[in-house]
Amino acid sequence: MRAPGLSINHYLCPPGYGAQRFAAEIAARGAAGIGMTRAALAELGGRGCRQAAADHGLAVTSLNSAGDLLLRDPGLAAAQTDQNRRLIDAAAEMGAAALVIVTGGLSGQGFGDDGALRERVLWAPAVAAALVEDRLAPLVETAAAAGVRLAVEPIHPMDVLFKGAVTSIAAARRLSAGVPGLGLMLDAYHSWWDPDLATPPANVVGLQICGIAQASAAEKPDRDVLGAGIVDLRPIVRDVLAAAPAAVVEFEMFDRHRRGRAVADIVAAAVAAWHAMRLHLHGAEGQADAVR
Repeated sequence: MRAPGLSINHYLCPPGYGAQRFAAEIAARGAAGIGMTRAALAELGGRGCRQAAADHGLAVTSLNSAGDLLLRDPGLAAAQTDQNRRLIDAAAEMGAAALVIVTGGLSGQGFGDDGALRERVLWAPAVAAALVEDRLAPLVETAAAAGVRLAVEPIHPMDVLFKGAVTSIAAARRLSAGVPGLGLMLDAYHSWWDPDLATPPANVVGLQICGIAQASAAEKPDRDVLGAGIVDLRPIVRDVLAAAPAAVVEFEMFDRHRRGRAVADIVAAAVAAWHAMRLHLHGAEGQADAVR
């Protein structure tokens, strides 16, 4: 197993921090790829995102995110389907390794909602699973025709109401069995607790990583800089890359997690932490080879 170079997701940036500037900065600090966002797409367009990455020798490892497949309102659901198809076209234009799918939650309100539960009527989990499969299958076919890989992201169960109804690797496996060609994007922040992370499926196309911090029992875990936090990411990276050697690895945290720290400093820390992690993984592999 050889760990790839690290990609950095544009989600790290505050509003107005352009993708062109970000691409230049992360390339200068040793990143190998960039995860594009819908903000980057709005700024540059699909071809512009591709060019911004290419100008600095970066791969486009993902476009984030499509999905929202559980909207109850028929008009909103139809509009979202159109939006998902446009995002497939954009992912093709920028040459993204994957278009990430976040399914939406059991509330049926969509993950762009204000978070207030307006109705006490939720999708039953089994109904939601069937609906996600039904709405996702034609999108996978459309994406395949455009040369794009869709990758569903399991979301932590605490976010099942508003963000993601696929909350485990086992659920993602079941969905993949019903939707041939579907890939999987694992986010260590959402899935670090999952026992199936030790034996991930071969259709993983990417792994998103960050530090995972928890200040006290009264707070839930949150994202932090790579190398910080309570979770040892090294066995997660090892197991995922052993199962899916071609998977990309992205550092993903959001603007709100910077807490006043400069984007450039966080990027430099992430690249340094990833370099140390790669040395550890390669060293462990070399020791195992010597024993064999």
